[in-house]
Amino acid sequence: MAIQGITPGTGKPTVYTGERITLNLKHASLTDFFRLINQISGLNVIVDPSVHGTVTMVLQDVPWDQALDLVLRNYSLGRKLEGNVLYIASDQTMEAQDKQRRALRTSAENAEPYVTKLEKLSYANAESVAKTLLSNHFILHGHEGVAVYKSQNAILLHVHPSSLAAINALIARVDQRVPQVQIRAKVVSASRQFVRELGVQLGFGAGNAANEVGGVNSVGVGQTALNLANPKYATNSGLLPLNVNLGATAPTSGLGFINASSSFRLDAILTAAEQRGLGHVLSQPEVITQDNAKAEVQQGVRIPVQTTINNTISVQFFNVTLDLQVTPQVTADHHVFLTVKVENDAIDNGIPPVNGIPAIDTQSATTEVLVANGATVVIGGVMINNNQNTIFQVPFLGSLPVIGNLFKHTVINNQSQELLFFITPTIIGS
Repeated sequence: MAIQGITPGTGKPTVYTGERITLNLKHASLTDFFRLINQISGLNVIVDPSVHGTVTMVLQDVPWDQALDLVLRNYSLGRKLEGNVLYIASDQTMEAQDKQRRALRTSAENAEPYVTKLEKLSYANAESVAKTLLSNHFILHGHEGVAVYKSQNAILLHVHPSSLAAINALIARVDQRVPQVQIRAKVVSASRQFVRELGVQLGFGAGNAANEVGGVNSVGVGQTALNLANPKYATNSGLLPLNVNLGATAPTSGLGFINASSSFRLDAILTAAEQRGLGHVLSQPEVITQDNAKAEVQQGVRIPVQTTINNTISVQFFNVTLDLQVTPQVTADHHVFLTVKVENDAIDNGIPPVNGIPAIDTQSATTEVLVANGATVVIGGVMINNNQNTIFQVPFLGSLPVIGNLFKHTVINNQSQELLFFITPTIIGS
């Protein structure tokens, strides 16, 4: 049955499998104890001359290798097994011998001549690799150095042969093909518009004598001539003055009615217009870049703006473009972490230019997002709804139920606009 213990000097657990022995010693010489171990274990034992002293111990049915470790630990001794030869000395002697061997090995290595080697890199940047080597004191020592050859993307090493293994291992890790990422962006803008306009023009009056009631020429006149012989009430070249002039601004349909006699007149015109619009704009910039490398693609125009400062005229150009800026980072689980900015600028013709400089309509989104390879994500969106109901009416009369519609001009204008940004990253060669 094996017994677990602690190896002297290491603190690590050890399983003892030696033959079990029973010892009862009193003031026995250490050298005699180690001779006993030689007889039991069959190992050749060499004891350093500095080892001396006596041992007193009583052990019952204990593996011989555990008994040896107990004595070594008790007297601050160390052991080293080489083949079937067991060497025993004090811890101080063991440490001094190890230090001397390391010094001899270092001296032998330093005696070797330095080597000069040109390492050509396939994917990594030579300047970046050289900077990494020069900043790593665990790889380069003493008078070792690195030079860069940009034309060949190579580094020239002047190092000790013992450093080559660590340098080659580092170069093998960093000189690897960098994944490339294709980024497709879509900027979708959809607009809808509905306009309905209803209007009324009304002229009426009564009287065919010195006193009469009717419309006013400054308000407007009807569109139909009154073919009456010598009417006594006021007309404007045969056109009836209007009481209410609230017709549609740009009518596309209408209905007119007129009735006139020598003592009564009525002219009513109903006009209406309706407009529907649907707009859809799609921009699709696309760019390919390496992992952790920023890429940018632009499409649009540059507007020149002339300025005068201290009697000096200069011209500056401002971009009105669709601009995509993105930096991808490929993760270990084959996702893509994106730092992205999309900006879609356009000239706004609805705003009058100032000193010849047009207004710019800007739509943009900036974010950081994690996306699966080949998946599409919406990184931002804007929805604008504009509903307007405008009523022009005759005071008081326009507020009357039902009949008040004859004294109103109504405009319904509903507009909506949606803007969405879509991003699709794809790792090339995945």
